[in-house]
Amino acid sequence: MNVVIQTYCEHPALAYGTLMVFKTLRVGFPTAKVLVIDNGSHPDVLPQIEKAALDAGCLFTPAPRQHFLDFYRWVLFEQTAMNSVVLLDPDVVFWNNVEHWKFDCLMAGRRIPDLYNYGVTSLSRLHPSHLWVPNVAKLRQALTNTHANGFDPLRQFSAPANGKMYFWDTGAGLYQALADKCESFTEKQLDCYDHLFYGSHLPVIQPALNDENVTYTAHQAAAANDLASLKGIWRKQDMQFKSQRQNPLNGETLLAEMIETCTILGQAQGIQSGYDAAVQGLLSNIKAQL
Repeated sequence: MNVVIQTYCEHPALAYGTLMVFKTLRVGFPTAKVLVIDNGSHPDVLPQIEKAALDAGCLFTPAPRQHFLDFYRWVLFEQTAMNSVVLLDPDVVFWNNVEHWKFDCLMAGRRIPDLYNYGVTSLSRLHPSHLWVPNVAKLRQALTNTHANGFDPLRQFSAPANGKMYFWDTGAGLYQALADKCESFTEKQLDCYDHLFYGSHLPVIQPALNDENVTYTAHQAAAANDLASLKGIWRKQDMQFKSQRQNPLNGETLLAEMIETCTILGQAQGIQSGYDAAVQGLLSNIKAQL
């Protein structure tokens, strides 16, 4: 069993979301080999990430900043050392051991349904925050034809079809191509862990948050190290997914990923100063609630 985590923290105020997984990692994966690859985190946070990873018995390696999709592309399509892989986001918390799970499929994970908001339908996918790939070689073989035709199953993109606009978020193409060969986590499995969402880049979607938003309250709890209050939050998130209200777990995703992409490609002017201002606003809001 190989677990791979990509960490990234752009501002020290958001370190809580990046460090979260290490607090319960060995609850979920007591003996698994865990590789942590940092994607160019803030220099004040990087030593904290390394210490947390090493204290949790992980292998740790820093890497130059790159587009986060390159990490998934390397794990799923390029590396040759790991054939059974579990991908984890750093803003995950475990309540039970999941290391013994077995899947007879190409991929297994939490299925996010089609989400409609702001006139865009974000297509269903298995969320990469906790994604099992039992056999990487079989996954690659199953995608031979789609890759040969130039289709990138990981790429984020939007396109119109039949008078509607559709958005393929991270890995949506992968799931859409292989849906009949994938498994969705059961409720019992979902009860074994929770995922914060936007653990490393909350300021991007902060303007859409309010005191009643599940993402906002979850981040308040995580920042206060009150992880216990996050237990079962996936149910509230599912209720929000099903709602038609404009919220950062669906409609704002497109905006968030566009900003992320522009930042990495160096095509967005003034992003850093705006980001810093947003972080300060976030920190003030959190402190006011503590």
